[in-house]
Amino acid sequence: MCKTKFHRPHGHAVQLLERIKHYLCDDRITFVFSVNLSELQHTIKHFYGNTFDGCRYLDRFFDMRLSLPPADKNAFYREMGLESNYGLERVSRRVIDTYNMELREAGRFYKQVKIAAYEPTHGSVKWDFSFLDGEAKHFMLMFIVPILIGLKMVDISLYDAFVTGKNSKPLMDVYLNSQLETWVVSKLLNRDESLEKEEGKRLITVEQKLNDLYEAIFVTEYANRANGVIMGKCEFDERSRLFVKMIESQLSPYADYEVE
Repeated sequence: MCKTKFHRPHGHAVQLLERIKHYLCDDRITFVFSVNLSELQHTIKHFYGNTFDGCRYLDRFFDMRLSLPPADKNAFYREMGLESNYGLERVSRRVIDTYNMELREAGRFYKQVKIAAYEPTHGSVKWDFSFLDGEAKHFMLMFIVPILIGLKMVDISLYDAFVTGKNSKPLMDVYLNSQLETWVVSKLLNRDESLEKEEGKRLITVEQKLNDLYEAIFVTEYANRANGVIMGKCEFDERSRLFVKMIESQLSPYADYEVE
């Protein structure tokens, strides 16, 4: 029996199939293929041309097809310790879902998130997050850092645009129209703001507040440290962007490489 997995660029998979076909008539040999059939058919069409019937071509090789059931993502989350309702876990799950991470990729992602931000976001008394600047740091550890780590893994170009203040889309993709949006934005509301009509308060949308957050961290050019943007209990200033990038690098004082 010969087990074969395809992790090859265009053309190589087809060439391998063409070599294998010479052994298909030998009853002593059984080939077991582990493939994504839709991707393999796309590869075949790319190799032979869009009018080529990739499905019938593959029928020459596969006598039996067995489809694996979809992975149980909730079970995988439990295995990783990612099922809790701590803010960092909830945001991490949302990032994984937003970018459709494969299970192995999700595992690597969450390991990096834990190294970077687990200890200060899980009730550790080692760190002081009092006052407006401390509240902002705690907020960014939970709600911004996982996005940066995820982006760096799945799309470095989008990561670069995000951290240089050129594209707020990742923030919107993760939080807008999600179960987290109200919870996240409620932490940023000033006393005169509300997400619902309320007498004496200014009505503001989730999207507006997320845009304000993005501007405060990644876009605004602050004259000095005396100038900051207060949002709820948080104050963002010229150090905010450097802070999240330092945390995301896993080289900050908060990093814990022994976390399980």
